[in-house]
Amino acid sequence: MQLDYITIQYIIEEIHQHVMESYIRDIIAFGKRSVVLVLKNDSVLPLLFSADAENSRIHLLKETPSRSRKLDEHFHRTLRHHIDGAVIEDFLLVPDERIIEIHLARKEFSGEIKRSKFIAELMGRHSNLILVDESDSIIVSDHAQSSRGGKSREIGAGRIYTRPPSQERIPLEKYSPSDFKKFVESSSDDIPWGKLFLKSFSTVTPGFVKYISNISKLDSSINARDLEDNQIKSLHESFLTTIDFLDKKSLFPPYDEILNINKTDDFPINRALAQYYADTIRDKKTDQRVNQWHKAVEARMKSLKKLSVNLNKDLTKAQKAEGYRKQGDLIYAFINEFKPGNREIEVDDITDPESGEKVKLKLLRGKDAVQSAQDYHKRASRMTRGVKEITSRIDDTQKKLDEFSALIDPSDDVLNLDNEKFKMAIDEVKGGRARKYIKKAKDQKAIELPKNLRGANIHHYRSKEGHDIYVGGNERANEALYRWGHPDDYWLHVKNIPGSHVLIPRRGTAIEYDTLVFAAQLAIHHSKVKGATKVPVDYTLLKYVKKPPGAELGYVIYSKEKNILADSPTERELKKRKV
Repeated sequence: MQLDYITIQYIIEEIHQHVMESYIRDIIAFGKRSVVLVLKNDSVLPLLFSADAENSRIHLLKETPSRSRKLDEHFHRTLRHHIDGAVIEDFLLVPDERIIEIHLARKEFSGEIKRSKFIAELMGRHSNLILVDESDSIIVSDHAQSSRGGKSREIGAGRIYTRPPSQERIPLEKYSPSDFKKFVESSSDDIPWGKLFLKSFSTVTPGFVKYISNISKLDSSINARDLEDNQIKSLHESFLTTIDFLDKKSLFPPYDEILNINKTDDFPINRALAQYYADTIRDKKTDQRVNQWHKAVEARMKSLKKLSVNLNKDLTKAQKAEGYRKQGDLIYAFINEFKPGNREIEVDDITDPESGEKVKLKLLRGKDAVQSAQDYHKRASRMTRGVKEITSRIDDTQKKLDEFSALIDPSDDVLNLDNEKFKMAIDEVKGGRARKYIKKAKDQKAIELPKNLRGANIHHYRSKEGHDIYVGGNERANEALYRWGHPDDYWLHVKNIPGSHVLIPRRGTAIEYDTLVFAAQLAIHHSKVKGATKVPVDYTLLKYVKKPPGAELGYVIYSKEKNILADSPTERELKKRKV
């Protein structure tokens, strides 16, 4: 997620006085296209700059990271060579732009003062980190840029640095009703008013537009030219209210919803952003690993299912043994009925005389009656042995399928492996050697509710696989489960229908799909559609379930959900699984 201009402004205001006149004690590579300037003054401040296309940003880190040779690139080594030990003389945000300039001065061994500027352009996919000398000649940049392809400037060593071309926009001020109406009505573009605001006002963000839309109750997709006088008036009043909101140094959506800001912290916004991005990047890595794991397990299960189908076909063929034995017995019984040149006869079924049916006896190609009977008996014996062997293989294959079904959701132990061991684990899954990664629920201690929640209206069930499942009985119980649950626990709710929250405490244990299905059935049973069939139930991890500020008890929003189509459970199953 990209930082907007207003949030960057708050970040810099928070750290400005601590950064000024500090010196750069170290320069550390930190992930993709990122660098940490370790600043030293009264205290040590690890300040992160990232030009990552998805998460370009600036904020303090909680701790100073250690150096990693794997991450070190020419860019980081050049920065150390030129600005390690330099003092910060100025630290500023270019007005109305997401560009930060740090003016540096370093005393060389010769006694000469050498000045330079570190520039961070935090503009999403156009982001860049650049070091220039006193004459604005580029020393090094994180990402080279050619002037070809319609680009108006060139970024590269030896080139003169110029800022990105800025769009002419009007200042964000408290306009009078008449001036505001004139602005809206004079728009030459046939566009929604939300896009008009983003295009026309400097520093305006999508959060700004969303805030105005919420106050005015006007959809930002309404065309500016279609607004009526009373709507323009409401929009103007909301516009003024939003500027007052800005003056109070408040964050816009979505930052006000996703950042857990601790007002008592020395750098509340910086610390909250550091935690948010750490969680986001970790979650992204976890999601990538989960997807890799799912693909490996599902590929193995597909192979096993195919083997199971083929074995069952072989079993069907092998079960014809009795028919072959019957053919052999009847050929011996009616051997004198086969005349020269007669290779097929129809006789009474003396093995089942009450049926009164006729049976066709057929000699095998190139063999007489005796040889055919013997061959039929041999086939029957071989197939009888085959039934036992195939049945055993089918049972083994089903056991392996059950094992891999338990592995479909990787445990925390698997997700926390280092890169090399995780790759080995994936290879072992693909090769069918995965038993050691199954962490079964029956091997775990029961996950009990804390004492303060045992009197709450919370229903407790246990799946046949041994997992504890908790269901909220009312809004207060739903709220209690949400607050008690661990970020990696599973959370379920019937899709778009009022009902209870269902929680499966995971605590590092893999959750079998059958447990998820049973939990989905419980969600249906404790909802407005109790007794229904084929009901969609959403499930996700609790860390993707959020409670909006000021929301009522039990009200949450969630993301990254998947879906299960389930039926209501039987009363017998409920009584059996109730704890």
